[in-house]
Amino acid sequence: MKIILMRHGRPVIDLEVMKNLRKSPAEVGQMVDDYLDVELDKIQNVPEISLQAAKPCNVVFSSDLRRALTSLEWLNKPSNTRGDACFREIRMPYLTWSNPKLRFNIWHILFWLTWFIGFARNGDSIKPARRRAAQGADILAGAALQDEAVLLLGHAILNWLIATELKKLGWRRVRSTGYSYWSFIEMEKF
Repeated sequence: MKIILMRHGRPVIDLEVMKNLRKSPAEVGQMVDDYLDVELDKIQNVPEISLQAAKPCNVVFSSDLRRALTSLEWLNKPSNTRGDACFREIRMPYLTWSNPKLRFNIWHILFWLTWFIGFARNGDSIKPARRRAAQGADILAGAALQDEAVLLLGHAILNWLIATELKKLGWRRVRSTGYSYWSFIEMEKF
């Protein structure tokens, strides 16, 4: 049994490009809001390793966000796959201050670190996010019992939380290609 937790392709709002731009917390918050419903950047190719990882997966789950559903099409997976809010991006918390202006990457790291200890203003709380990850892990593990290979097209942080929950269910990580766009975590249970 195998579960592939894959991150979506690169969206038109590329957070990697923005990491050195100076932004206020409120501007970072606006970027977070804008990022939720973006399209994929059409100038990219799916890495061959990601195509090969997704190929044997007959059961497919996806976030309900547009960039995840479009990524499935780029992987030549069923276009009728319905997105599920259970697998939706965790919304990063942020403050609405107009100052200070720091590099986007600094705010991004600070907001995620504080999220892990409970900060949730304007974003998702960690406790419901962990419950959602546990629910997602149960859905994927149940589907893997019916079929040998399952694919989830989701988002970096939630995929990581789901992998943690799958480990609790006896699954083990056999391969990881990092946390960049099109990266994936491959989990197996024998």
